[in-house]
Amino acid sequence: MKKVIIIIGLLFVASNCAYAKQSNIAATLEKLNSRMQMLEEKIEHQNELIKTQQSMLAKQRRELDMISTTICTHDKAVCQHKEEIKNQYNTITNVSHKIKDITKALEIHRVQFGEMSDMLPMRDKGRPGLSIQGFEFSGGSTAVFQGTHNANRSGRDKKEARNINASLDMMLFKHFKDFGAAFLHLEGGEGAGIDPDLSVLSGVNRDADNDTNIRMTELWLETYWFDKKITALTGKMDTSVFFDNCAFANDETRQFISDIFRNNPALEFPEDNSIGLIAAIEPCEYCELSLGAFDGNADWNNISDNLFSIAQLTIKPKLFDKEGNYRFYIWDNDSYHQRLSSEADIARDPDNPDLLNFNKDTNWGMGLCFDQYLTEHIGMFVRFGNQDRRPSIVQYSWSTGFHMEGGMWGRKDDTAGMAIGQLIPGKDYRKADYERKGKNEGHVEMYYRWVFNDFVEFGPNFQLVWNPNAADAIEHDTIWIYGARAQVNF
Repeated sequence: MKKVIIIIGLLFVASNCAYAKQSNIAATLEKLNSRMQMLEEKIEHQNELIKTQQSMLAKQRRELDMISTTICTHDKAVCQHKEEIKNQYNTITNVSHKIKDITKALEIHRVQFGEMSDMLPMRDKGRPGLSIQGFEFSGGSTAVFQGTHNANRSGRDKKEARNINASLDMMLFKHFKDFGAAFLHLEGGEGAGIDPDLSVLSGVNRDADNDTNIRMTELWLETYWFDKKITALTGKMDTSVFFDNCAFANDETRQFISDIFRNNPALEFPEDNSIGLIAAIEPCEYCELSLGAFDGNADWNNISDNLFSIAQLTIKPKLFDKEGNYRFYIWDNDSYHQRLSSEADIARDPDNPDLLNFNKDTNWGMGLCFDQYLTEHIGMFVRFGNQDRRPSIVQYSWSTGFHMEGGMWGRKDDTAGMAIGQLIPGKDYRKADYERKGKNEGHVEMYYRWVFNDFVEFGPNFQLVWNPNAADAIEHDTIWIYGARAQVNF
């Protein structure tokens, strides 16, 4: 019985275990079915996504095909353009080689015109030029506007005057190897400037040139020997470029424009550029002696009877390692002059031929002209001269001024200048008419030169004149002059 009970118990336990296991398997199967259903739904969703992506890929493939077709078309165009560019490049290269060959054959290059000759230290220094086969070209046009509220010329109805003038310079320079050089200067202009409206001893516009005809103002030949220790020039020349020249006050197109600061008023140069001869000897680096002889009245007739002669010694020390020039000169002008003898002298000695108003009287004088750099950007000049008081209104003249370069304020090519000077009448001028005051005429000038580039310059200019015409002008003891100057170089 016990065995039966035990067997029945074991069967019961086994049946319970089998039932439990079957229940677990059923639950597991149910879970698996549920998961399989979810997977099937997910697979179906993914299939939908795949179909969508396949559709998009097909669309993109079509677009890529279109793009590829377009690219192929563009590639063909690019290839054609490359071929055209290559052909153009070859053409440009051939032209460039030809230009180089022509340039090399003609020796064309840009030059700075002021470096062309040691005898022209202030001739358009720094202006751009063009060199072809040794012929060096340069030119420039200057326009000057000036105005004043104190026009004092007698007979004027209005005291205000505003004038403009323009000038043109064209220069040709030719070097001859181991021999010398030749120079040609053509010049013309329009407008007399403001000087005809003023009564002054020294003009205020040196650039005015009221002659529209293009004329030859200079034509000379330079020769030199012994490594330029001896130099000779002959032809038609501007005497003031070679004598009484100054590094800071000798060019009315770029520096001071007033006559008193362009050259010494107590130095009677020939009336116009005239034929002459210059000989220069430079025994050492720091010294030069120049001698000149010219037609005094510039009429090219009876040259020996109207001779202007001048001798100038130039000392060029480097004080404090700065450049400077110290010029001393003496001159004689043998052309006809009018002596300023007074009526009283003639009355006392009517038979004295030396007291005639018109007689062949010479004029002579001496002077100095210094220019010296004080610093890297600041220079100073001093001029003084005197001449024979018998035929000359102005017996003495002095001037001094400063030259300042724009490197000090960040514009290395700009320059500015300020100068003051006086013209002092002689005793014979006062004696000729006791009603004359004969005071010293004074001038002040300030300018600024603004350089836009190598070709265009512009700047204001202001002048003050007191005791105009030696204080013998009809009106106005003081004249203010305002203006501007424009320069175009080519």
